[in-house]
Amino acid sequence: MDIWYDVTSGKDWKNAIVDVQNSEESSALAGTSSYVEASWLQPGTALAQAFKGFLSGRPFHQCSANFLRGLQLHRDYRNQKDFSTWADCHLDNTPNQLTPQDTQLCLVDAAYFINNSCPSMLRPGRQVDLILSFNYSQFSPFEGLQQSETYCRAQGLPFPHVEPSPEDQRQPQECHLFSDPTCPEAPVLLHFPLVNGSFRDHSAPGVRRSPDELKAGLVDLTGEDSPYILYNMTYKEEDFDRLLQLTDYNIRNSQDTILQALKTVLKRRAPEAKPSGMQT
Repeated sequence: MDIWYDVTSGKDWKNAIVDVQNSEESSALAGTSSYVEASWLQPGTALAQAFKGFLSGRPFHQCSANFLRGLQLHRDYRNQKDFSTWADCHLDNTPNQLTPQDTQLCLVDAAYFINNSCPSMLRPGRQVDLILSFNYSQFSPFEGLQQSETYCRAQGLPFPHVEPSPEDQRQPQECHLFSDPTCPEAPVLLHFPLVNGSFRDHSAPGVRRSPDELKAGLVDLTGEDSPYILYNMTYKEEDFDRLLQLTDYNIRNSQDTILQALKTVLKRRAPEAKPSGMQT
């Protein structure tokens, strides 16, 4: 499924299957209407639609009752600055497609767009100070954060710049701190990839393993025979306990970085650090 997503998500594929769309000239009431400009869609032939479904559909999805059925979400779009009604290739420009009259709604895992939940926390007004990010994927431990940064930049939301060094990309550390001193509104970000670093030869922070304990530090996270591969839905008790010990150790071993992040946040929250007239 992941390979199919990569193949069919490129711009070339999308340009080949998008609906043909034209916009009419703005009417005299365009300035007062609560709707976007009138538009029409030419969906194409049945063969074209079948081809589009083959290229853009997902082999696995969940069908559930369409909780949007009957809602007139296309109203008052013109007054909502957060909708991209100007982009003819954006779903927001054809709002009636957001409220299909189908009785069922097919949902796809949002991780195919951004593989973390940061955007849901960053709505304007929430004033998030600190984000704890735990990435337990086997590959690309920083990709979800970089996707979140791109999304936030497009939405005008403050977010720290996520640019790990080439060395960190090759061998992530137990904890990474990202912040933007030039933008106090951006939250401080603590990122915890799932890695087996100093846990190999330490049973606790600062406590080296004895020769008899070294086997307990051999946690295979990425090998072909790893018990933690994506498609393994159940773990043996021994593997589960070892993974729990590893994650517990990584957090405790990152105490200094965590305290540094908390101090940074508290310093920003101090009254003398805020511009005059700003309330908390």
